[in-house]
Amino acid sequence: MKKHALSLLAAACLLAACGGGNKTPPADPAPAPPEVDAAAAQQAVEQPAVEPEKDAHGCLPSAGQTWSTMRNECVQIVDIADIQLIDPANDTLAVYVILSQDKKKAEVFAADLPDGVILNASKGGYKSKDGKVRLTKGKGKDEWKIRK
Repeated sequence: MKKHALSLLAAACLLAACGGGNKTPPADPAPAPPEVDAAAAQQAVEQPAVEPEKDAHGCLPSAGQTWSTMRNECVQIVDIADIQLIDPANDTLAVYVILSQDKKKAEVFAADLPDGVILNASKGGYKSKDGKVRLTKGKGKDEWKIRK
C-alpha cells in the first residue's frame, strides 16, 4: 500500500509540474517614446497656422464660397441655388442660378461664365443685357433651360 501511495504522490507531483503550459508569455515592454529635438519642437510652436486663400471679395473658394453680385456677399452656391441645371457645354458640370426675391433678376454661375452673370426678367424667363445668356422656363413646373 505504501508503494501505491508513493506512486500516486509521484504522479500527482508530475501532473502539477506539467499543468503550467497554458501561461502566455509576458508582453513586450512598450517602446520608448522617440526623442524630441528641442529646436524642432520650438520651430513647430513658432510656425503660424496656414491661412486659407481668399479671393478679391474675401470669399474662401476652398470652402465652396463665391461672390454673389446680386446678394453682395459670399455664398455657397451649391447650398442656396434656386435652380440647378446640367451645363449644356459639359454634362459633367452644373449651372447654378439664384433668383432675386422679387424674381426680376437671376444670377447665373457656370464654369465658362465670368463670376456671376446677372440676367433680367423677360418674356418666358431671363436674359443677359447682351442677349448671349438666356434662361428659359420649360413646360414642366421646375423645368428650365439655359443657352450660353
